[in-house]
Order: sequence, then C-alpha cells, then structure tokens
Amino acid sequence: MEFNRAISQQFIINPPEEEFHSEPCLAWQPDDTITGLPSSSRFNTLVNAVLQLICALPELNQELPLDSPSPLVRLFSSTVYDLHLGSVRTELTEELQKECVNRDVNGVLSFVLETILLTTRFGHRFNLEPVHQIRGCIFLNMESLTVKNTTLIALLNNLFGMPSLFFGGTPLPSLAEPFTKITCLPHFLIVLFYRGKPENLNTTSVELPMEMDMGKYLAENAQKPSKSHFYKGSATFYRLHGFLTQKDLNFMTYTRLRSGKKWFRAQDKQVDQVDLGHRIESQGLAVAIYRLQD
Repeated sequence: MEFNRAISQQFIINPPEEEFHSEPCLAWQPDDTITGLPSSSRFNTLVNAVLQLICALPELNQELPLDSPSPLVRLFSSTVYDLHLGSVRTELTEELQKECVNRDVNGVLSFVLETILLTTRFGHRFNLEPVHQIRGCIFLNMESLTVKNTTLIALLNNLFGMPSLFFGGTPLPSLAEPFTKITCLPHFLIVLFYRGKPENLNTTSVELPMEMDMGKYLAENAQKPSKSHFYKGSATFYRLHGFLTQKDLNFMTYTRLRSGKKWFRAQDKQVDQVDLGHRIESQGLAVAIYRLQD
C-alpha cells in the first residue's frame, strides 16, 4: 500500500486473532478538517457526497486493512488516509465512476458498502440484521408517497407495522408486509430514502430527529451493540451523524467530523461549517447515518 505521507504518521494495530476480521489495520491521527473534493460532472458530485459522508465517520482511521488483497479496498484506504491529512487524490472517484455508472445514490452507497467497507474490520460496525433490500441499511421506499411532509420516526413506525400519523393527522399507507423487527443493531445505522427515478423524484419533506431510540423496533432476542464493541449491551439510542441531500441532481453532504459536535456542509471543493439548529427537514433527503451514542 502506498501513501503520500511519511510513515512516521502511521501506526499498525493488530486485533486479537480470535476476532472477526483480525487482519492488521493501519491507524493514523487525522486533521481536524474536511478536505474538499474536485468534480467534473454531476455523477462525480454524487460520488463525492457519498465519500464525504463515510470519510467523516469516527474509527475509520483505525480499522482499515494494512494490506487488503482487494485493489479497490487498498485504493479506498490510501484515499481516506490522504483526505484525512488534507491531500486530494482522484483515482478512487474515477474508479467508482466506472463501477457505478448509471447508479443512483442508493446504488453508489450500496456498492461502496458491499465491495469495500463490509469486507473490512470497520464494516462490522454496520452489522444490521435482518438484511433489508441493501445490506447494512434500512431502506425506506418513498416513491409512492403523496403527502407533503413526514418524519423519519413515522416512516420507521410504518416500516415495522406500528401506527403513526403525519402532521395534520394524515396516516401513512399501510405496508402489505411490515419489515421483520431488528435482531442485531449496528454501531452506525444507515437509513436510505428511495424517492424514485431521477426524472420523477418524490419531494415529500422528511424531518430528521437529532436523536432517536431504536429499542421499540427490536425483536425480543435482539443483540444490542455496546459502546465500545459490536455485540451485546444496553444501548439503543442513536445520534444523527450525517446526511446527504439532493436537489436538481446536485448532491451535498452535511456531517459532523468524527466525534465532534460541529456540523459541516460539503459540496465538492466547497466545505463550510454550518449551524443546523434543532430541526432538520429536507425535500431531497437521500441518506442519513446515525451513530450509537457514547
């Protein structure tokens, strides 16, 4: 694996051999900034938005393999390392554009999850069961919704067959087969909002809670992640870590930086610190990532 920075800034972590994905991992101390990414097309902007959402997650700088057999995973690891230290390289973006051509935001994110993240130790933090549409994600199909606004909680209640109301008392259309309750909660909870094909996107506005309790969606025998590991514990409370929005096929990411409290908006090369207040609502919400609370 080749990196653009001196080896003195890197550390090797050797997880216990009995653990899943026990291969040596590369660790480094990232800068306290988000590096902008260049763009040459709308699809390039989509790939950039997905990468910014993932690269801002905590622990990523400690749990990527030192020497993966996959060329794409090696390229991802070196790209994350450079971005975390303020350098920009475009090889990964170019490769993802080739692999994900004609995919929407859900397709690009699922490719990155399946092909890269879930093959690494870091990917175990997305261990959500049962699998629903896309591995590691909760998939919310909003294509046929006709209401003007709703909340993530109302959508989740509907998905799991629980009664819920929209603002104004308008009920959600009932699903023919509610989703099976969760048997294993992840450290990072990804929620995908499918709004239909690009030429006819649903514009229902969705309000995101800053914090939410996933306890009521668990099966009786569910595994709950602890604060420092991935398995049994008592935590079911999640805090919003980042989300991706789209408007007129333009994409931007709002995210916290690792364990920080400040919010940043990233759209290609432009990165700004922003104040989101206490209420987040968007007609173009495509992805949200919640992090298990410390």
